Amino acid sequence: MRFLILVSLFCSLQVFPLPAQHLATPTPLAEKPAASPAEKPPLAPRYRYYVGTEWAAQGFKVTSFTYPIQEVVIKPVSGYVGYQINPHLTLQVGFSQTNPPTEDNLVVTHTPARETVVATTYLDTYDGAVSGLLRYDPARRPAHRVFLNLLLGPTLLFHYYQADNKVTVDGRVTYETYDYAKARNWYLTGGLAPGYRLTPQLDVLVQTTANRNLTAPASAQTARDAQYGFAAGLRYGFDLG
Repeated sequence: MRFLILVSLFCSLQVFPLPAQHLATPTPLAEKPAASPAEKPPLAPRYRYYVGTEWAAQGFKVTSFTYPIQEVVIKPVSGYVGYQINPHLTLQVGFSQTNPPTEDNLVVTHTPARETVVATTYLDTYDGAVSGLLRYDPARRPAHRVFLNLLLGPTLLFHYYQADNKVTVDGRVTYETYDYAKARNWYLTGGLAPGYRLTPQLDVLVQTTANRNLTAPASAQTARDAQYGFAAGLRYGFDLG
């Protein structure tokens, strides 16, 4: 009898299974949110300030009211200071000058007729240039040892020129010229400056530029022809405080 009761109970369990909500199901583990990629910190300038010096030769065409177009080359040394606005953009102010010694020559000769010929030459020149350039580094993350800067900005040239030539024969003036020019000319300067980072603070650079006269009048169009320059030197970065 007991055996029949157990068989009947077993059959009832097979015919009427337990509802699904009563069946034990494994609880899925809570999924962790996908880790977001680490955000890169904003770039900061390596150093806010820098100074530099370079061997340079810069060409300019100069115009003035008292003398025709002159071609000037400023060499051999120039210097500059800079402020880094952000990792890509820098403001730079530079200065260069050429100030050769004044030439003052006197030559005395005698003619077969025993006349005394005196030739005097006096030459005094000065050229100084002040530039304000923006340096732009087009690299996406400018942290490589090898880099390239693009340059653009104004340059102001101060020009002075005086030349006197005089020839006398027994005190009589037989030949004399006097040339004088004093001018300030504005230029648009642009160029390229590839460089290499020697240390975190010290860079070596070469630079090629073009200077186009913005002051030349319409009557002196050839003065607007670009004049070129080349420079090579060192740049040192630092912070204050």
